[in-house]
Amino acid sequence: MVLLMYKAVTPRGGANADTVPFSRGKEKVVRTKIAMMVAMVVVLVALVGSGAALAQTIGGAIQCQSVPCVATGDHQVLFERVGDGVRDRMIAQAGHDHLSARAYTNDRDVAKGGGGHDLLMVNDGDARDGAIGGPGNDTCVVDAAIEAADTCETVVYR
Repeated sequence: MVLLMYKAVTPRGGANADTVPFSRGKEKVVRTKIAMMVAMVVVLVALVGSGAALAQTIGGAIQCQSVPCVATGDHQVLFERVGDGVRDRMIAQAGHDHLSARAYTNDRDVAKGGGGHDLLMVNDGDARDGAIGGPGNDTCVVDAAIEAADTCETVVYR
């Protein structure tokens, strides 16, 4: 039985194409492409993983565009989706959030408080909405008593 061993030999012990997959110039190009791919993946994960990806965010205000519409945890103002008869479910997070579902009517909006002292406004002219307070000290602004859950610490009728 004969065993053959192969060893790439180059002059003065340097590297050749068998031992080094890329030349220096090619290696830089490949590293740049990999860095760009990693950066794109990070951006896509951030967009897809956040609730605000499906909402238009301007400063601390969010114009909801999907159900549910979730605050990010900072002190935020969420506005319901555009249109009469369009249901909304808005959810506050840890900050002192303001959820406003009062611009459009003839719908069933739900505003749910989070961990902060939230202002939940569902006074849109119909008595079909719901304001549900969270763990913080929440104020619920409603059209009728039936819209405010018993978890609202303060209820204002408008």
